[in-house]
Amino acid sequence: MKNIIKNLNLSQLKNNNLKLKSGYFVDVNFYIDSNKKKNQIFSGLIISIKNKSFLTSIIVRKISYNVGVEKTFYIHAPNIKKIVINKIKKYRKSKLYFLRKISRL
Repeated sequence: MKNIIKNLNLSQLKNNNLKLKSGYFVDVNFYIDSNKKKNQIFSGLIISIKNKSFLTSIIVRKISYNVGVEKTFYIHAPNIKKIVINKIKKYRKSKLYFLRKISRL
């Protein structure tokens, strides 16, 4: 039974060759509605990555009108169109939650 579930999950994975890490500035293009007509771009800094095979998620943070906005994306979700890496900044920590207390990125 576990092999069947594992095979189903592996068949649904997107073939992204992206190596995402905390500290990368990314643009996430995603579809707003289920009809895949309207898409939106959310650009910001990856502050966290949770690797769980097909449930891998990232938390992206940006500052909009002096207010911090965070959004969680599942990398292999069907509503994600593409993820583009803009800039790479190196941090010593893998979880950048301390940036929530800082007003700027």
